[in-house]
Amino acid sequence: MVQIRQRLLKLCALAAALAGCAAAAAAPRFYDDDPLEREPPPVAVTTVKSRSLNEYYDFLRNTFSTPG
Repeated sequence: MVQIRQRLLKLCALAAALAGCAAAAAAPRFYDDDPLEREPPPVAVTTVKSRSLNEYYDFLRNTFSTPG
């Protein structure tokens, strides 16, 4: 009786492993949000806008709060 139970457990473990392999094989290999294969060509910038940033404000906001 014990041998039958052990064989049944091994068979169930094998079936679960095969089901897991089949599920992994069916999953797509690449997704739409994966990194790009190559970098796109740079875009020319005609004008650059400068913007002042207070370093203390930036430090305190990003240290003691969660922006976004």
